[in-house]
Amino acid sequence: MREKEELSRYTYREKEELSRYTYREKEELSRYTYGEKEELSRYTYREKEELSRYTYREKEELSRYTYREKEELSRCTYREKEELSRYTYREKEELSRYTYREKEELSRYTYREKEELSRYTYRRRKNYPGIPTGRRKNYPGTPTGEGRTIQVHLREKEELSMYTYREKEELSRYTYGEKEELSRYTYREEEELSRYIYGEKEEQSRYTYREK
Repeated sequence: MREKEELSRYTYREKEELSRYTYREKEELSRYTYGEKEELSRYTYREKEELSRYTYREKEELSRYTYREKEELSRCTYREKEELSRYTYREKEELSRYTYREKEELSRYTYREKEELSRYTYRRRKNYPGIPTGRRKNYPGTPTGEGRTIQVHLREKEELSMYTYREKEELSRYTYGEKEELSRYTYREEEELSRYIYGEKEEQSRYTYREK
């Protein structure tokens, strides 16, 4: 009976010691695990913080680079448009001046021609062959001679007016054709310039998109 009691006490003490050892070991292990987890979590936090800061700086630098690139491209496009608009304006101005000079020369030519024709008509009327004054009654072959003189002058004026009309019509057609060709040329040039600007913008947007 005593032996059983001693064995039971020994077993109880042994179990108690083992349980205490196990508890201390578990406690130490749990503390170690907790400390390790805490250190790992702190390391992970610091690493994440550093990575987020690096990513933010990188993004900021890239956004600044993209902004500068876009700004430079927009400035380049603006300068190019300004130069093209100036070129188009100068070309239009030169063409308008050329058209104005041509019209002025044609009007002067028409005026001189009219003046010469009127002088020629006046001289013919004044110095008609065989009639000193144009009012002679006894023209050869006619009863009075005055009607024939008037008819000749009317036919001459009519022919001259037809000639002047045809010349004006031809000149107006020439001027209209020249204006039409100039307007077509200007339209084609503007269309080519707009296509060039559109293609350049499209390439720049694609380049920016690929870079992003």
